[in-house]
Amino acid sequence: MQSFDIFSVTLHDMAKDELFARLFGLRGLVITPNPEILLAARNDDSYRNVLSQSILAIPDGIATQFAVAALYDHIGLQRYPGVDLIPMIASIAEEKHEALIFLGGYAKDHAVLIEKFRITNPTLRVSCIDPGMIGDDARIDEKIINNIRLMGSCIVAIALGQGKGRLQGKQERIGLEILRTAQNVRLAIGVGGAVDVITERVSRGPGTLRQLGFEWAWRVFRDPWRFKRVFRAVIIFPIFIVQDTLRQKRFFQACSSVAIDLYSHFFRKTV
Repeated sequence: MQSFDIFSVTLHDMAKDELFARLFGLRGLVITPNPEILLAARNDDSYRNVLSQSILAIPDGIATQFAVAALYDHIGLQRYPGVDLIPMIASIAEEKHEALIFLGGYAKDHAVLIEKFRITNPTLRVSCIDPGMIGDDARIDEKIINNIRLMGSCIVAIALGQGKGRLQGKQERIGLEILRTAQNVRLAIGVGGAVDVITERVSRGPGTLRQLGFEWAWRVFRDPWRFKRVFRAVIIFPIFIVQDTLRQKRFFQACSSVAIDLYSHFFRKTV
């Protein structure tokens, strides 16, 4: 496993089998930094401190891959979207006889979510909890903590989104609280809107776009309201990366590394 810092947030690069092994054996908070999260942490010391308490930081987003190439000359950063991580987590929980708890998501989709896992992971104990409204302190009701304690050894997937303002990083903050107050929880991981894809509330882009890392274009096409978020990820985020390469006096080296990574990425995905 290799580590890289983007805006003082650590990212871990590892192959799928190593990721599986680490998720299988570790206890703690797992985060999935994407460009939007990294931008938010760049200007928020409190949020950055929360992210630093994670045991694994699994990169997400094609722009994150090219940022690492630009700043570290590292080619082929492994990225794992949340929707691809959830099946892996479910398999791990099933193999270890742990429960998998989804905290959040659309309450009316919970039955659909459970049914999906009954098909793919028939011996897995799956449950869903609706946390209700989350206050500015990003804490959940003690009754919910007690319900989680009753589940025995478990993994908690938090589907509450990134949050804004005082709620910035609510998934990670709640994950740390759960790990602190419920010792039976082995992993807490923020999965954002990935459960909406699993329940088919939101459709995924065509397979080719997913392989190339351009699923964001499909999302904007289907949901124009996402434009502002995508703009930050594919325009604003790279601008700050370019500024960092200029500050480090490695702009031309960065251009070369990104070009190599682009070629490797598209060649590997299309052959």
